[in-house]
Amino acid sequence: VINVSGRRFKLHEYFTSIYPETLLGSNKRKGFYDSSRDEFFFDHDPDVFRHIWNFYYTGKLHYPRDECVELFIDELKFFGIPDEYICTCCWEDEYDPAKEKLERIREENRKRQEEEEKKNRRIPHDATLREKIWLTTKDPMISLPAKLFYLVSVLAIVLSTFANVAETVTCTEGARSCHEDYKKIFFYIDSACVIFFTLEYALKVSTAPKRWVFVRKFMSIIDLLAILPYYGDLVLRYVIGFKSNLGIEFLEILRILRIVRIFKLLRHSRRLQDLTQTVRGSTTELGLILFIYFVLVIVFSSVMYYAEMQDNPKFVSIPEAMWYAVITTTTTGYGDIVPETALGKVIGSACCILGVLVVALPVPILQIKVSNTS
Repeated sequence: VINVSGRRFKLHEYFTSIYPETLLGSNKRKGFYDSSRDEFFFDHDPDVFRHIWNFYYTGKLHYPRDECVELFIDELKFFGIPDEYICTCCWEDEYDPAKEKLERIREENRKRQEEEEKKNRRIPHDATLREKIWLTTKDPMISLPAKLFYLVSVLAIVLSTFANVAETVTCTEGARSCHEDYKKIFFYIDSACVIFFTLEYALKVSTAPKRWVFVRKFMSIIDLLAILPYYGDLVLRYVIGFKSNLGIEFLEILRILRIVRIFKLLRHSRRLQDLTQTVRGSTTELGLILFIYFVLVIVFSSVMYYAEMQDNPKFVSIPEAMWYAVITTTTTGYGDIVPETALGKVIGSACCILGVLVVALPVPILQIKVSNTS
């Protein structure tokens, strides 16, 4: 006999023994045994337990449409019944959507609570100097110095990126770029930004609670890549003294690597972090779509090559035709390579239509992931 808040249910031990992983099927039920009444007592909702009682008898678990999904989930967890036992008739139409909605609500409440806690956070009075520095560099809402550090960091990123772009602009006639006319100004700007980035990275590495774990994180690698080109350029240019064309080209490559500094903005934007997390969480689906797209490009470039090889000199090989397939499937259409035969035009049209469908596939996947994340 099982007494659930005054309502008694009779259940033979044979049926509970079928599911030994559950509460009623294991020895854990002894903790709820009332020897004076010779029954098991549970202070729970008897209306919800009715469905659990029916599950032991029939082996089928149905989701009650008139009950709160959160209450039902909590009851299943209490009695140790996995929700995989829920029948497919209820899972697809009722339980799964309701559970997803509940998870989104819980996630929203959790994020809202985190935001409130972040706003009210303060550096503990008993914190060590190392902990204070770490919190100042990680959480801009924790104190006024942390906010100032955050603002300077964003300003340095924006200024560095702007200088990297502006130095390629032509300023005067005869000059290749502004970098040639204002070398010292751009060097001073770059040096000031790199000094701050170096100080920021050194503070984080020296005060991180788990230093090795921190160094291996993606954003830590970005921080390191943001400063290495500058020091590499100084060493190669002034210490080693690269003068050859190969050395100059290598220095230019180092200068290009400075653009990774813009990725440091990821740390300062919650929405960008959510988007990055969404893409990382969709790697399986996106990988499958990329594979399908790769197969599509191979097929159409091969077919297009054999259709145009006699009459069109621009399709000289399948790799050359791949360029056309990529440009067509992405609906870019440069027009540098176009089919001339009737068969080639038909294939090109099919390539364009299928390309639109394949390229559009990631949109709903990312949209669902973003809605679940945010």
